[in-house]
Amino acid sequence: MKPIQTILCPVDLSPFSRRELDLAVELARAFRSRLVVVHNLPATGFGMAKSWEWKQAHPRAGDDRTAEERLEELVSHVPSDVAVESLVATGPLAIGVARLAEQLPADLLLLGCHGCSSEQHASLTEDLLGRCNCPILAVHEGKDHASTLHLDAERLRPLRLLVPTDFSPAAAEAVAYAYGLAELLPAEVHLLHALGGGTSPIRTSDPVGPAVAVREAAREEAEERLAGLVPEELAPRVVRHLESGTADDAILRAAEEITPDVIVMGEHARDFFHRFFTRDTARGVLHGAACPVWFVPPPQAAA
Repeated sequence: MKPIQTILCPVDLSPFSRRELDLAVELARAFRSRLVVVHNLPATGFGMAKSWEWKQAHPRAGDDRTAEERLEELVSHVPSDVAVESLVATGPLAIGVARLAEQLPADLLLLGCHGCSSEQHASLTEDLLGRCNCPILAVHEGKDHASTLHLDAERLRPLRLLVPTDFSPAAAEAVAYAYGLAELLPAEVHLLHALGGGTSPIRTSDPVGPAVAVREAAREEAEERLAGLVPEELAPRVVRHLESGTADDAILRAAEEITPDVIVMGEHARDFFHRFFTRDTARGVLHGAACPVWFVPPPQAAA
């Protein structure tokens, strides 16, 4: 796992921004990270990089004064032991955030989710999943979940990380990342594999027996593969789970039972057509989970 040295936290200055900032501060303390808080103003005609430079050089100019004052007031709540920077940017939001994450560079993008979306109107988080090469921690507005992870206080139980895997390279990246978090934080890892549904591909005059045998063989193979993913040094803190059904349904059902603090998962789809023509598990979990979702980019993006 790459060290988390810089955390980028875009805010819209709504009441929900304070919750985002509280979590960002907690993570910055836990990882001893630099925190960058940005508020974006929509505009056209300026490149984002030049816009940031101009805003920082002219902090009181033009129509941005109110936004800058509100951002300054928000950031004033950050404790003095956390290194924090703030800036007001101008331009298309998703493009600007992705570009800033690349320029810093950011090791984690902490982003608030304000609601669901459709294919015609993708949410900012969904858009950034396809643009950013750094991990994204999505926090839901209005979900029944604590504002922070309470990493700086005595916890009654370890942090619970639910980590789905389909044994793909993208999932392997997320599993390795979750293990890295478990080494840094007081956490336990819940590995989950969805066995899927549907009928057996074997055709026979007695379909019940072979179908059951195939399912049992698949379960045994999955159990072996899950066991093979557990490093010896973390074995006491790793719990393995098998669920039936489609991946997103299995993940959300397991989340209800395990009540994780965070879901850590890989993200496969990187383009519009993949998302449009296939069932995208990452986005299903994003909008269905009650807890924050920590998306780890696929290997080629993380490289």
